[in-house]
Amino acid sequence: MDREAGLTNRRVPTQIDDTDVVDNQNDLIVELQQLRSDNLKLSTAVLALRESRCRCEQDKYNEALLSNSHDHETIISDEDTDSPIGSSIGHGHGHDIPLLDVSYKRISAVHLAGTRILWLSLFLASLALTAVVMESFEHILASQIELAFFVPLMIGHGGNVGGQTVGTVLSALSSQKIKRKDMLSVLLKESISGLLVGCALGFLSAFATSFLMGVSEPVSVVVFATLPVLSVTASGLASTLPFLCMYLGLDAAVVSAPLMTTLVDVLGLVSYFMIARGVFSWYGMRF
Repeated sequence: MDREAGLTNRRVPTQIDDTDVVDNQNDLIVELQQLRSDNLKLSTAVLALRESRCRCEQDKYNEALLSNSHDHETIISDEDTDSPIGSSIGHGHGHDIPLLDVSYKRISAVHLAGTRILWLSLFLASLALTAVVMESFEHILASQIELAFFVPLMIGHGGNVGGQTVGTVLSALSSQKIKRKDMLSVLLKESISGLLVGCALGFLSAFATSFLMGVSEPVSVVVFATLPVLSVTASGLASTLPFLCMYLGLDAAVVSAPLMTTLVDVLGLVSYFMIARGVFSWYGMRF
């Protein structure tokens, strides 16, 4: 009996130990499953966070694209409004072929000629005023035939100065470097530039005509005095005409340059002969 009791006492601890191991294993399994579940939840949360960040970045990117597109459309709209070329290929009234819709390569030569011939006809007719000016000062030319030698020089110089200026202003306007409000500052800058150029070229021309060509002193003085006046006149007209064309709704690219040339030719000749009259009177010459 004692042996059986002893064996029974020995077996009980063994059974208890096995139960504890099983319980521990079950606990470990439950904890492992809980860890797996937590890990799965954490992974799901990380993926959701990444997706949210991706959506946020995509939204920001889309907003940036929309903003850039809006800015681009605003720039194009401003160019349409302030561009000296106008919104159409016609006479700047906006009812002909839009420049933004039709490429220059697709425009026919006939259409280009049709848009330009009217203005060129008007300017050609206005150039007849030069003949009127020459006739009005015929008595001065008759008394000093040397003046006639420099008429082409005056006309050519005025066209050159005005052509450079109007090209510069049109380019600056089309690239939005200057606006309509800058007209007075552009006029002042170009007029000063024209005066400096005219004085320098006037001095060189007077030296060349007097010492190299043997022209009389009064005529050399006339050339020296006329070139600065002509340069300022050409620069002033060329710098303001593109702005005036824009205000009037005309196509500055079509109108500005030929109008400037016509006005400079007429005003240049008038200035030339008026200065000649004053210089000859100062020298006591009769005409």
